[in-house]
This record gives sequence, structure tokens and C-alpha cells, in this order.
Amino acid sequence: MFFPLWVLLVVFCLIAAIVVVAELRIRAVNRAARVFRAVAEGASDGLVPMRRDSRILWTNETYSRIMGYAHGELIGRYPLEFALPQHLAVTPEEARSFRFDEEQELFGTLTQMDNVRKDGAEFMHEFSHASIDVGGERQFLLVGRDITERVAREKALIAAQERLKTLSTTDALTGLSNRLHMQTCLNNLVDSNTPFAVLQIDVNRMKLVNDTFGHQAGDAVLLHLAGAFKTESHPDWICARTGGDEFVAILPHVARMEDAVGHGERLVRAAARPFKWKAATMQADISVGAALWDCTITNADDVLNRSDVALYEAKSKGDGVVVGYDETLERKYAERQALERAVALAVRNRRFTFHFQPIINIETRQVEKFEMLVRWRHAKFGYVSPQVFLPLVDQLGLTSELDKFVISSAVKALKRLDDAGLQCVGLSINLSADALSSPDIADLLKWYAEVGSFDPARICLEVLEGTALTLADDDLPIRLLGALRSAGFKVFLDDFGMGYAGLAHLASLPTNGLKIDRGLSSAVDVDPASELIVVALVQLAGQLGLEVVAEGVENMAQMEIVHKAGCALFQGYAVAGPMPLKRAIAWANLDQAAATGTTG
Repeated sequence: MFFPLWVLLVVFCLIAAIVVVAELRIRAVNRAARVFRAVAEGASDGLVPMRRDSRILWTNETYSRIMGYAHGELIGRYPLEFALPQHLAVTPEEARSFRFDEEQELFGTLTQMDNVRKDGAEFMHEFSHASIDVGGERQFLLVGRDITERVAREKALIAAQERLKTLSTTDALTGLSNRLHMQTCLNNLVDSNTPFAVLQIDVNRMKLVNDTFGHQAGDAVLLHLAGAFKTESHPDWICARTGGDEFVAILPHVARMEDAVGHGERLVRAAARPFKWKAATMQADISVGAALWDCTITNADDVLNRSDVALYEAKSKGDGVVVGYDETLERKYAERQALERAVALAVRNRRFTFHFQPIINIETRQVEKFEMLVRWRHAKFGYVSPQVFLPLVDQLGLTSELDKFVISSAVKALKRLDDAGLQCVGLSINLSADALSSPDIADLLKWYAEVGSFDPARICLEVLEGTALTLADDDLPIRLLGALRSAGFKVFLDDFGMGYAGLAHLASLPTNGLKIDRGLSSAVDVDPASELIVVALVQLAGQLGLEVVAEGVENMAQMEIVHKAGCALFQGYAVAGPMPLKRAIAWANLDQAAATGTTG
């Protein structure tokens, strides 16, 4: 059968057109493939087109480099055969039986998992899958990247954040909670109306430990206590170190005072267990005040205040005592609050007065200086001992303000001494730890000396031995003392000698002298050991070129013993007691020999 020529021509043209279109499509696909490969080769992510059975059709150079293979080495292989580490590995049959399914969860999600390179090194691989149509063929594209370094950075960042969180809520020395975390927990318990008890804990004679054995021993005591508290605590307790030697334990769900006191007594017994520090056997004594939260208390600080009142009562009763807050302490609590308000008002309004106790040179029979002692008499409370109001001033954070008032009052007192013809008599004033931590204290004293036109040597600044030792490792207080001494002021260590730890620092501290603690001076006539210590201190101070004042001498026998040791400066009731400035001036203008002989 023959077709007309024109039909053959039409068929030929159609076939040619089809061939041309197909050729154009192939060229377009090839051109697109070349463009894709060019783009893919420059991509920072690994790109892997695969068939449905996951057989690799091609990889870009980035993927080959990530996996540690030569470019093109992975074509025809299956990822499950070479990419998985040992603990995730599958059999070759399982790898080859895998089939992509568009319904699988791996599509449209980002996956992170351990993979292994050719050399066996594991790394963290992040990848995703997509289903693509390539010239009518369904292929599956893996897009992956090595995120090992990123994961390491993220882990390091998370660890740093956790560390910062821990530091922000934990006491660095003991590992217990700190004050901030304790306060947060306390507020949460109040907000949730959860019953709880608070145990406020104070370490007895911690200053003596620091002064006698040094601050490393003090730290050992604190660590021992922290360990004891952790051992005795229930899992839901919050134990915190809130100050130098102060701790607080919060006991959720404890609603009876007898239970709270019982827990406190357990802590007392645990704290008292002897422990070794270097060659010494040490023991810690604590006092505990307990208080309960109830629905009438809406402020977390109120329950802390109650436990503080109970602690104050416990300390007044001796070592190892636990006292629970009850109605019998309510009046004391109210009185203490009233006293705190009165103290704060007295500091701000400068309602304190001063008494002056003479320090004489027994060899010249002259008054060297007066120690200026702060006194307070209140309309309601009457005469309040410095041992009562000065700790309150410190607790209220008003010590710096009181220090400045003392300094300005000393300048006025010097002017009155000058007007009375006592230009050679100086004044001793006590400097607190707060003052020594204030950068402007030296400039303030120098300014007063310049404005008042007096010799700085007439002002003697007394620093407690314990305070000096506490601040000995702090650069600022030592520099301030050095600056004051260089400016001509005298610097003395007060209450010296009760702890031998101070001897190690005596030569290095910028001081002019020391005052022997009254506990030693007043015992030299009855206690041979005290006499030996005083003699040794006087001799050591003489060798270091330091002046010595024997403080607290009560009779002429004590004065004679200390004088024979080489000490000429005395303060105490054997000389005269503290007195108002007007009387002190009159006393100083008397014949010193007669004054000394009639006031013993």
C-alpha cells in the first residue's frame, strides 16, 4: 500500500518536529543540569540527589568533603551503608531495602544526628530531604551541613549559662544557696501559702577562730557547717549562707514549732561534731532561732525578722541553744524594732554625745591624748550601752554616717582643747571597717586637718585587730592606712593580743603602735600567762619601733607590772574613767601626779 507523497512529507515533518522539540528539551534539561551543578558545586551545604531507593546519583564537592570522601566516590552508594556510626549502623540488606516515601516525617523537617566520616571520625550532621521532579523522574534531594562546631558552641553557651545561673544562686565557698536564692524561695512559699519554718543560724566565736588560726581555718569551719547542714537537711529544705558566719534554713511544710526546734537541735548536734583541720581538732558551736510562717504574715521579711529575734534570744542563753519565736518574744521584738528606729534617727540627727578617757604617759605624768568614746542616752530607753547600739548601727548600714560624725566632732573637740591651752593633747578615735573601705576617708581627714589648722599627729586612728586582719588581704584599706600614716596621722591596732594570728601581720601593717587588749592588761597581776604575753608584746613592739598603750588597767599593781615590761602609756580606771569633755579638760589641767594618785 502506497501513501501519497504529500502524506509522507507531512509525516516526515511531524517526526522532524518531534525530534527537534525533544532535542531542544534535552538541551534545556542538560543546560539546566549544568547550571544546577555549577550552582551546587559552589554551595556551602552538601547536596545529594538520590533515587527512591536512596542510591546516590551525584554529590557536590561540599558533601564529599563533609563525609571525607573523594569527589565522585559516593556515586552509586547508599547513605545508610557508610554514614551511620557504629551504634546506629544497619545491615547492608536494611540499607538497600530503604525506600523514600513522601509521607515520611523526614520530609519538611530538619534532622540532627551523629554521622561518621570515611576515617571513622564522628560529627554532628544536620540535614533535610525534599522530593523533586527531574525531567519527569522523581528524585530525592538531601541538603546537609556539618554542625559539629556549632553544637559545641551551643553546648558551651548552655554550660556557661548554667554556670552563671548556679553562681547567681549559690554561695561560692560552701555551695549552699546564697541570700538572693533564699529570698526568692521564701517569697515563692509565701505567695503559694505553703506553711514553712525558718531557722536562722549564727556561728559563735567565729572572730576568735579567725584571729587565732587565720581565715583559712574560718573557711574550714564554714565548710564543715555546710556539710553538716546538707547531711541533716531534708530534700526540700533550702539551706543558705546569707553572710560571713550566718546561715538560714527554710523548712517547707513544717507548721509546728516543736518540729522546727527539733530540726534546729539536730543541726546544733551535727555542727558540734569535731573535725580535723590540718593538725588541729576543731568544733563549731551555733545558735539557732526558729520562726513559723502563718497566714497573718504577708511579707517574707517578717518571718526572717522573727527568727532573728529568736536567734538573738538564743545567743543570749549560751552556745548550742535553739529558741522558737512565740508571744513572749513579741514585746522584745517590738522593743528592738523601736530601738532600731531610734538608733537610725539618732545617727541621722546626730544625737550622740562623747566621753573622753585619758591616756597618760606615766613617765612624764602628762596626758598624751584622750580616747573619744561615743555615748547615747534616749528619752525612752535611757542610757544605751555602745555594745547594744553600735551593732545596730552596723546592721542598719549607718556606720559610715556615724564615722563622719565622729570625725567632725573630733575636730571640734580639738579646737576646745586648744582653747583650754591643751595644744599638745591629742585624740584617739575608732575607725570602722566601713571607713577603711571608703576611698574618700583619707581625703576627708586631711581636709579637716588643713581647715582646722591642727597637726595630723594629734589624731590617732584606732583600728580593731580583727578588722585589720580581716582587711589585710584587701588592697584599698591597707593603702588608706598607709596614706593616713604618710599624711602624719597615727594609726594604732586596738584590742591587740587576744589572737596570735595578728603577730604575722604586725610588721607589714602600716601602723604606729598598738593597744594591748584590756583582757590581758587587767589580768597581769593574777594570771602569769597574761603577764608573759603582755611582756612579749611590749618587747616585740619595741623591736618593731611601735608605741604601746596598755588599755584597761584597773589598779596600780597592774600598771607597775606593765611599766616594768617597758610600756609607758596607760588607759583605764587606774588612771581615770571616761568623762564629758568639760570635765576631761579640767582633769587634764590638774597636776598629773596628783590626779593619778587620787583616781586609782
